[in-house]
Amino acid sequence: MKRFAIFSLICCLGLVRLVCAETLTLSGPDVSADTMIRAASPDSNFDFAFSQVIIQKNEDKYLLRFDLSALPEGATITSASLEVTINRVWAAGPVTVRRVTESWSEFFATWNSRDGVHAWSVPGGVSDSINAAQLNVTTTGAVSFDVKDMLQGWSNGTPNYGFLMDIQAAAG
Repeated sequence: MKRFAIFSLICCLGLVRLVCAETLTLSGPDVSADTMIRAASPDSNFDFAFSQVIIQKNEDKYLLRFDLSALPEGATITSASLEVTINRVWAAGPVTVRRVTESWSEFFATWNSRDGVHAWSVPGGVSDSINAAQLNVTTTGAVSFDVKDMLQGWSNGTPNYGFLMDIQAAAG
């Protein structure tokens, strides 16, 4: 079995980079899917507006999925991070990255529906807290989440439905 050291998985306007023992670079919108879903507009898809992460109150979630097909099944992940650039903070608070547990469509996912046809099992997207990564975000700039264990799970055969960024900012 090959050992892969994945140092970073960078998400910023569709750019993804995996750095391994063997260098693997992914970039562009055709290797990732991303969208925003909003509690205040539960039947609207915000893929067209997803070009930046803005920390608001508890109403926005971001879905991010990367094509990891070039990652060998069963590879040992020694390090992995998801880097996101925060462009505006309306209210500071914790941001959690979790593994999504249901499939979804970039162009049709909403707060209520994962693909425009099927409802999420729980409105706002279904994710688990196994290996969740959390940071307290107070200012703009790049933040990095440790997602090694989530990538290890995907390498070991857990379906890759991507990440869900959940903002739990203080009311303000």
